[in-house]
Amino acid sequence: MPLTSGDRRFIRTVDRLKVYALGLSGTVLLFLMFTPASQIHLATMIVGFALCWMVWLTQRLISLLTIVDLELTKAIDVLKRTLPAEARQELHRQ
Repeated sequence: MPLTSGDRRFIRTVDRLKVYALGLSGTVLLFLMFTPASQIHLATMIVGFALCWMVWLTQRLISLLTIVDLELTKAIDVLKRTLPAEARQELHRQ
């Protein structure tokens, strides 16, 4: 079952998330090393927003996987109903 363009775009975004997370963590580390203690609160807030965003993206990925699983289950059920008896037996053997 082919993915829609929206699904492909979302998967590319999740792949890029690794690079963004590494860049963000490096930036925050440098920021923490060169800022006074009073500004560390700001860095903590930035990290909190980044973690919330990552949790949101993870939830979107889980939703996408659930939708794909439901669609594949429906397609397999349709195939099982429409296939002749011989082809059904062959499908069960695999």
